[in-house]
Amino acid sequence: MYIDFQALKEAVSIEQVAGMLGIDLSETIGQWRGPCPHCKEGGERTLAITPGKGFYCFTASKGGDCIALAAHILNVPVKDAAVHIAKQFGLFESNNAGTDPETASPFSPLTYLHFEHEAVQALGLEKEAAKALGIGYAKKGIMRGRVAIPIREEDGTIVGYCGYSANADPHLKFPKVIHVAE
Repeated sequence: MYIDFQALKEAVSIEQVAGMLGIDLSETIGQWRGPCPHCKEGGERTLAITPGKGFYCFTASKGGDCIALAAHILNVPVKDAAVHIAKQFGLFESNNAGTDPETASPFSPLTYLHFEHEAVQALGLEKEAAKALGIGYAKKGIMRGRVAIPIREEDGTIVGYCGYSANADPHLKFPKVIHVAE
């Protein structure tokens, strides 16, 4: 199963993941600190979470983003941690197979696309047509600065996005992996 890590990190903050994991932390000058529930040693300040940035466990000498935090605390590979986070926050779009994360798509239509942008209109798409197709200019995310075009299965389930830019090389940018239900 494919999970778009960037989309997941944009949808869920490290603070939300810490809450999901039930980590007991205290706030200190722009950080949250506490014992590491995975390492179970190193004292009351061994785990540091900096909102908007990431985490660091001084005992394990590990750090990273919200997905890496879940992987560390749950002691699972990062892909499993990403699936766990997406499942906990209801980020799977259901398809014909239901909401089982093994058969559901982790993609919802991107809500931040601009359908009236000149780059979209340059493709000959009016605002309403672009909106109906889910094609719009992305000001953030991995398709930032490009027209994001959804890639769909036959049933309409979004399995990824490709991006187009007349000014960038390459003109077309495809996701590294596209998850297609079997």
